Amino acid sequence: MIAGFEFGSRAPLHVRHERVVVPVDTTAAWRIIYASDLHLTARRQHVGAALVDVVSRNRPDAVLLGGDLLDRRSGAEVLSSTVEQLARHARVFAVAGNHDDGLGRECARAAVRAGGGHWLHDGEGELQLGRARMQLHGAVRARNASDADCVRALVGHNPRIVESAAQHYDIVFAGHLHGGQCVWWNHGGRLYPGAWFSRWNGLRFAVRGAVLLVSRGVADTFPARFRCLREVVCCEVTGSRAESVRNRAIGAPEKKHPRDMHAGARFKTPATTYFLARQYHRRLLLDDRVRNGNGYGQEPMITGSTSGAPKGAP
Repeated sequence: MIAGFEFGSRAPLHVRHERVVVPVDTTAAWRIIYASDLHLTARRQHVGAALVDVVSRNRPDAVLLGGDLLDRRSGAEVLSSTVEQLARHARVFAVAGNHDDGLGRECARAAVRAGGGHWLHDGEGELQLGRARMQLHGAVRARNASDADCVRALVGHNPRIVESAAQHYDIVFAGHLHGGQCVWWNHGGRLYPGAWFSRWNGLRFAVRGAVLLVSRGVADTFPARFRCLREVVCCEVTGSRAESVRNRAIGAPEKKHPRDMHAGARFKTPATTYFLARQYHRRLLLDDRVRNGNGYGQEPMITGSTSGAPKGAP
């Protein structure tokens, strides 16, 4: 067997851990599992069983099913049973994908609802921890003033939805691309050659203030992959105050924006101090050569200087 090649969908699922800090003043932290592209049929009970096993071990606050839940109508019973088992561990929310729409969206909707899940196309969902709230949407809804104190998450399928959703959401979950199923290399956060066909063929993107997490999917219609793990995304979502408390607990310094630091403090690193001392030494040598007449006749410009003196001045 070729290293990195997988045929079928019986190997254990990879759990990809992500952490997203949202600009909401709360100490709440949610653990969310996002699973897309189940592509269930009557013969793929093992795919649902693998997902249930991951959820039972990670104990999330919610499970988000991100579309392409069915490959055939015969998989509706498997989907209903899978959702029922998932619901014993966490609340389940689901949206449709292009395969579900091709089969008739109502088939997937009925199966999810029969298993005790929430179909987000029927209405938004909400997770609450104390006074902190997280809204879950299955379609883009504009942010308004009443949403200022809550986390907003969009449960999507095609990652292109981020282009219209980014300004309204803190987190966007998507799948659909399967990582291209074949990955030769990655560059700049994108997986190739799939990224030649879709700019969102990667794992994580920052888009106008929102974080887009793209799953490589649980299964495929044609179950063959090369160096592309079948996965679910386990995401810890925390508020900005919770992150500050966490940093103090582990002794990590709080991050400061450069605007909050006075000019001198920005250069108090050993590497920068050495660089400035070296530049100053070069200035003295060049100046001495010019005075003694054994230099270049004119002092050259010193590039990279960070001092307040004009470039080329002694």
